[in-house]
Amino acid sequence: MKRIVILTISILAILAGVTVCNNKVTPDNDNKEVKELKAMILNEDGTIAFDKAAGNDRYQIGVENREDAAKLAGMFAENIIAEDNYTRTLQDGMGTVTVSLGKASIYYSVQFCVKDIPEFTLLIKNAKTIAGDITRGQGGTYHKCPVCGFNWRSTSNTCPMTTKHAGQ
Repeated sequence: MKRIVILTISILAILAGVTVCNNKVTPDNDNKEVKELKAMILNEDGTIAFDKAAGNDRYQIGVENREDAAKLAGMFAENIIAEDNYTRTLQDGMGTVTVSLGKASIYYSVQFCVKDIPEFTLLIKNAKTIAGDITRGQGGTYHKCPVCGFNWRSTSNTCPMTTKHAGQ
């Protein structure tokens, strides 16, 4: 019985360690994955490149449909989008990116817990529902990328798929 209790406590401790978001990792240099994520989600001044949403540490971007939402969420999750939650664990203990299916107008929720990036959640939403939600700017405008054709609604006119353009 004592053995089962110790085993159970050990498993719970491991699970707690996996689910805790810790972006205070100590390695000196960013690895390739962190550099790519920074290029996708941060402005040049280090601020988060998405529009602020209601709630603490929540940001949003609007897309036309679930297919576009899956493409965008897939960029953050190694292009693996299933009909389930997915956690991408970065190399060298640099953090995690968790993609979760949303409900109603939120297609996906992406939680970033990555070294040297402020911890936040990105809501990938139906573009028609975010006009009144954006607290920065006046509801954003629709954009279509001339390089890849991706459609999004935001106050930012920078294509969120920019890192994919390198191969085109």
